[in-house]
Amino acid sequence: MVLLKEIRDEFVVSYKLECVKRGVKEIDISDKILASWMASGQQKIADSLKILVRYTDIEYEAMTEFTTYGLPDDYGSFVGTEPKLTVKGITDLTTLAQEGETLDSGEIDSIAIYHDGDGYKVGFMNLPSSSGTIRIWYSINPLYYSPSSGKNQEWGTFDGTTFSGYLRIPDKYKDLLIIFMLGKCFDDKKQEFVYELQSFISNSGSTSKDEICYTAIGGF
Repeated sequence: MVLLKEIRDEFVVSYKLECVKRGVKEIDISDKILASWMASGQQKIADSLKILVRYTDIEYEAMTEFTTYGLPDDYGSFVGTEPKLTVKGITDLTTLAQEGETLDSGEIDSIAIYHDGDGYKVGFMNLPSSSGTIRIWYSINPLYYSPSSGKNQEWGTFDGTTFSGYLRIPDKYKDLLIIFMLGKCFDDKKQEFVYELQSFISNSGSTSKDEICYTAIGGF
């Protein structure tokens, strides 16, 4: 597993070499800035490739009115459900759930996920006539670096001076992350990152469920 310190050190060397090749003067980049770039690059890669994946089980009872449930704080984007449900917009479900409407009951066949300003929520239709469980697979949001938060954050571990712990995304994406960070300094590297990211997206093997399951709810 790749240490965050190793990412930091490799970026510094790569940056210095690029400056020499381009004949440009180096600028002083603080480790706090590097932490921010590391975190945002990791999130971009994770969101685009859905390589950090978890599931959460929503347990429900028989309902007589439309009900929504909260999703975990690390919810990033939707991957799928077990059993498979039709994905709809929340307005498609809430329109049906307006007061005075007669709502169908039976087996759940549709799902809608939305953000209400406080967090992600999920709603189901039809109204279930019995209890059950829906498993929702989702990509993890590793979040951004926050200087005001503690040492241990979702994206990694950094106390403001020293990097510790490991990269959250798999090791094979290490070079892609460094290209992203170099893209903060050089426009052509930004384009290179887009190209390389697209090549991973085009590789169907990079997004199969067997490969992308990072961990289940309950721990890292």
